[in-house]
Amino acid sequence: MNNTEIIYNEAIRAGIYTKAEADALMLTRGALPIHTFQEWKRAGYSVKKGEHAAIRCDLWKYTSKPSKKDREKAAGMTEEEAAAKFGHYYMAAAYLFTRQQVKKQGEPDPEPAAEDTGDNFDDVDPAAIRAKLKEYEEHGSPFVDQVMRDAERIAAAEAVAEDLSASAAAEDLSASAAADPYSAFLDENGQLVLPF
Repeated sequence: MNNTEIIYNEAIRAGIYTKAEADALMLTRGALPIHTFQEWKRAGYSVKKGEHAAIRCDLWKYTSKPSKKDREKAAGMTEEEAAAKFGHYYMAAAYLFTRQQVKKQGEPDPEPAAEDTGDNFDDVDPAAIRAKLKEYEEHGSPFVDQVMRDAERIAAAEAVAEDLSASAAAEDLSASAAADPYSAFLDENGQLVLPF
């Protein structure tokens, strides 16, 4: 199994993506947006302050140095010769971060969120909802019904927004409504109000 396959399996196991979501990302991008600290750094990102790895697993790592048992054999060789003859892969612990846990290098850390009133669904992570549901179902939490209602409200809001977006093009709504399909569901304070 290569590293991409290991990360794919671990992301599904950890509940970060469903199998269908992971398959779609693999088809469109060739890999999941889950990388080590160093890989994100090479890509121009840095891990946000206070974030902990979403996944800890063992990945294949390459070294050009000979193993302990081959060091005597490599003693008389140049570094390049030793690397060509004794370079090898081994499993090493890796700590992986998701795209939500990183920011572009040079961007300031995001401000701490204001107190959550439960009315703002702009930054809801479907994977987090699924993970909470699974946790609540396994441990028999009394809040399962509330979480289920919230999940249904989010799904309904997304469906309504898609319908509104489609009808906006057909009915030629004002430029502001077409630019923000959610604006029809905002009250005077900018809070999301759902029609059900």
